[in-house]
Amino acid sequence: MDYLYTSKEILKIEEQSCKAKNLSLTELMYQAGYVLTKDFLKRLKPNVKDNIIIIANSGNNGGDGLVMYQELKKMGYKVSLFLLGNVSSASEAFTYYYNKINLDEIKKFHDNKTMLSKADFIIDAIFGFGLDRDITGIYFDVIQEINNVEALVYSIDIPSGINPNNGLIFNTAVKADFTGVLGNLKLGNILSDALDYHGELKLLNLDMVDSYSEIAYLDYQDIRFHLKRNHNSYKYSYHKIAYIGSSVMPGAINLAAMAGLRSGVGLAVVVYEKAGLFLYPEIIYKTFEEIFSVDSYDAFVFGPGITDGLEVYQKIFNDIIFSKKPVVLDAGGLQYLDLKEKYENVIITPHIKEFSDLIKVDKMEILHNPFKYIKTLTDIGITVLLKGVATIISDSEKTFVLQAKNPGLATAGTGDVLAGMISGFFQERRVIDAALKGFALHARAATLAREEFTETSMIASDLIKKIPDAIKQVEL
Repeated sequence: MDYLYTSKEILKIEEQSCKAKNLSLTELMYQAGYVLTKDFLKRLKPNVKDNIIIIANSGNNGGDGLVMYQELKKMGYKVSLFLLGNVSSASEAFTYYYNKINLDEIKKFHDNKTMLSKADFIIDAIFGFGLDRDITGIYFDVIQEINNVEALVYSIDIPSGINPNNGLIFNTAVKADFTGVLGNLKLGNILSDALDYHGELKLLNLDMVDSYSEIAYLDYQDIRFHLKRNHNSYKYSYHKIAYIGSSVMPGAINLAAMAGLRSGVGLAVVVYEKAGLFLYPEIIYKTFEEIFSVDSYDAFVFGPGITDGLEVYQKIFNDIIFSKKPVVLDAGGLQYLDLKEKYENVIITPHIKEFSDLIKVDKMEILHNPFKYIKTLTDIGITVLLKGVATIISDSEKTFVLQAKNPGLATAGTGDVLAGMISGFFQERRVIDAALKGFALHARAATLAREEFTETSMIASDLIKKIPDAIKQVEL
């Protein structure tokens, strides 16, 4: 497990590390450039005759690039240096390495623009984690040119143009094939657009001091779960769960219920507002016209397929909340939350649009600082699983960021399947553990579905088919 940091926190860690290890910023810059060079050579494997171009700005990210230039040159590589920015205002550390380079070695972009098209490798050392604005002028032109050539691109720390605090693109960004992240992961290495721009990311050890972060980055493959059963047990030993949806869109709640069964639920009951489709023989079907008592169930999934705000849904929702039994709220179920109330054992699983509608804040504003807005819900007892390219799972105590890294999940019904998988883990002591393990099972099943059906062709029910194989992976 790693941790994620803001740009301000990274600056503080660097200062503390230099002080603790009696290092100057100049020495730290050399260490950074040295480990970056090793990583570049190991992962990209350039030949000594290949054309390597380093494009450096006058900030500390550019200083790391200057060190790489000198190290590669010492080793006999064919490397050229393009320098941008105002050197006269550069840091002492940058200036130290700049002064080691003969001026006739430094090339200007506009005078040598065609050289980029002849490059085999480009090292992006333009902007690091200090960038806080849109990119204009020559910087914009350079980044556009980098993205138009066929060379393999290696970015230092973070692709230039990615916001280091939320992973959004400022107005353009380098599309790297490889990124070497120095010391600690930044929020911008993981969130939002990051996955589409970093290429193959590797965290490089700079031996920095340990530092606290409230946000953990967790590889779903490291999450272990065991769904073993006792011989002396029966269906009610593994929860009777009500999956409350709508006869208007019955597919959603049925996907959730079947995913729950495949994830270990003992008895699944789909409840419609009126008679609807009976899709699976393994599921019991009921309607609200029959006697429905919250007391008869151990837990609930509420919302997939619900579109209308019917009074009967509100009554059942209120009964569920009053019972304090575990519940996953998804899709149409979110509209019944009252954010002035306190909650217990409630997990919500919205995507960004649903989350925006729920808290009545513009989607882009949330993306700029998702943790701020998630906290407004965790403060009232709700466990949040905000779906996205980086999924955030948070309660009042802990926050985790995870990635399935699977664009094939961008298809109808996969969120309903996730809600159902989470319900399979409601025997966990805390609902956040159910959310984490449900996500891990979902991501594993999705990976297996992609392998068989491809990202383009996989559909939600393919994930359910792959749940048994995903469980086997963990239990072997």
